[in-house]
Amino acid sequence: MLHSTTKTRLSDRCDAPKRILVGLVLILSCFIAFCHGSTDPGHGRDRVGGQVNPNYTVHGIINIDGNSALASFPDKTGGGTQGNPYIIEGFQIDAGGAGPGISIKNTDLYLTIRECLVYNSGVAIDVISLYSCKNVNVSHNIVYNAGEGTGIYFHTCSDSFILNNNVSDNISGIGLIYSNNNTIQGNTVSENFFYGITVCDGGLNTVYENKVLRNGAGIRIDWGAHDNTFSRNNASYNVFGVTAWTSSLTFPTTHNSVSENIITFNNQTGIEISNLANENFFFSNNVSSNRRYGFYLSDVSSNLLYLNAIDNNSWSNAYQDNASANTWHNGTHGNYWGDYLSQNPGATNDGTFWSHPYFINGSTTADWHPLVLGGNVAPAITRPEDLVYLYGTAGHVISWNVTDVGTIARSFEIYRNGSSITSGSWTSGVAIVQGVDGLAVGEYNYTIFAADGLGGVVDDTVIVTVQNVYPAITSPAAVAYLHQATGHEIAWNVTDDSVDATSYSVFRNGTPVADGSWESGTPIMIGVDGLDMGDHNYTIVVYDGLGGVAGDTVMVRVLNAPPTITSPADLAYTIGTTGLSRSWIVMDASTSTSTYSIYRNGTLIASGLWTSGTVISWNVGGLAVGDHNITIVAEDGLGGSVQDTVIITAIAAPAPPPAEVPGYDALLIIGCLLSGLAILTRRIRRSRLAL
Repeated sequence: MLHSTTKTRLSDRCDAPKRILVGLVLILSCFIAFCHGSTDPGHGRDRVGGQVNPNYTVHGIINIDGNSALASFPDKTGGGTQGNPYIIEGFQIDAGGAGPGISIKNTDLYLTIRECLVYNSGVAIDVISLYSCKNVNVSHNIVYNAGEGTGIYFHTCSDSFILNNNVSDNISGIGLIYSNNNTIQGNTVSENFFYGITVCDGGLNTVYENKVLRNGAGIRIDWGAHDNTFSRNNASYNVFGVTAWTSSLTFPTTHNSVSENIITFNNQTGIEISNLANENFFFSNNVSSNRRYGFYLSDVSSNLLYLNAIDNNSWSNAYQDNASANTWHNGTHGNYWGDYLSQNPGATNDGTFWSHPYFINGSTTADWHPLVLGGNVAPAITRPEDLVYLYGTAGHVISWNVTDVGTIARSFEIYRNGSSITSGSWTSGVAIVQGVDGLAVGEYNYTIFAADGLGGVVDDTVIVTVQNVYPAITSPAAVAYLHQATGHEIAWNVTDDSVDATSYSVFRNGTPVADGSWESGTPIMIGVDGLDMGDHNYTIVVYDGLGGVAGDTVMVRVLNAPPTITSPADLAYTIGTTGLSRSWIVMDASTSTSTYSIYRNGTLIASGLWTSGTVISWNVGGLAVGDHNITIVAEDGLGGSVQDTVIITAIAAPAPPPAEVPGYDALLIIGCLLSGLAILTRRIRRSRLAL
């Protein structure tokens, strides 16, 4: 009979110091259990401490009193109704030792507190605290370090839920005090110094499918707790698995149902019922391998215990101290005893009953309809094929079917890559379905263990492979353009139906020039104007965020535009004429060191530098008679050149007249007259001869 605490927060009746000596024993037991006793392979949990976790938004302490304060609280969503509750979510709250991280009082509007990280409330103060509330859902939170307080504490609350939270490293994990008609389900409650889950002075609460591990007492049913249901929980590796007690008939702990729980490997006792905890029901539990007692009953009566599997508890499978008026069978079925045959070696079975009762140590009470634990046929399980699916697709499940005709506390647990992800109970012939959607790309090992509560266990493993489809990327044509031209770009189109955080990087000649994220089917545009002349290598690498990579390379060639030149007319001139020239204008928008050379009949006769649009002039002269090929060659310094040829014809000047003779003109006239007279004489003579 070990019930005590030094904590006074759960209520005056529930948690006032009861026996100093008993409290010291519990403290010592906790120390022994945590230091030496636990063989649970899952010991330990990652924790944030005082650091900022990027999955949450840092928020100050939340303190709300009344519906109006809740309605005006700015950092919430929703409407406060059943179909659209107020929601407080996603906060990291370090209470700094100054009080509850979240405190809600006197509300009945619908409220959900979910996915928060709340810790460090201070001495004797609870981390998440609700007083006089209704219609509250506290779910999927991580709660720890309450100093000497409780992780999640409900006082005078009703019609509310505590679901799927991780509550650890407090004095007590989850507490319901003076609270009715609430549900505690799917929580992991571990490493709390005194109690894992406490129900005190309240009724019609359901504590269902929780993992209550490595606490002082796993599940505590205390002062005035009545008509509550504790089912399908795993209360293992604690100091005590389940305790039920009260010390006053005014506040009876009665009519509570404890069934189908796994209560194993606790450092002291599996189930302890003591101090006037009367008229409760304990059936179909697996109470095995505890270090002292399986069941320990002291100063109690009228409790009903049947169909429990009780085996391998070190000191005694069952022990009663001043508790003889309890019944260990339901009239036809007692409990499954692992040591029945060793205790009753001559016992026989008539097909229905064994010939000897099973006597409870410490008393004359017996199980008059004992069952023998042993020779049990393990459950059978279907073995699904391994599963492969593409990332991002949905509707993928594993379905196991477990069958067994002889069971009590049926339970199963499913592990993914060695970590437990879900647990519960099973029904013979009804499928256990595990969804496997939403996984990252990779391979996953899903293993199920199903137990029949009688020592029979079956397991199966399914390998789930999530495949990634790599991105597909178009390969644009090479790009070529003239230097300093504009409007040129490369467009890559990437498609992929399975992506996470997409990204891309673009490299030019091996140097990064652009990066960003991409969307499937939306082109990635990269401008390629303004490049130096020559060949450039543009390479893109795209990532789908799931390990998929694709790439492509496009060549960009920047060409030089050669200069243009005017072409003056050919020229013919008489040698000796002066002031003649030929002029050229060279045009080019892209130049470096621009030069020109002028050749006469292939021989260089002039050279220099030119500027686009400025006249290059050559003076004509010094040419011999004849045609001359005058060619200019202009180069832009970038590999571009242009030339033009002009034909220059040099003409000889006419011969000068002879020098003058004195009387020459008179003699010329006389000569002409004499010539004419002679001609006339010859004509007269010919005329006479004709006659």
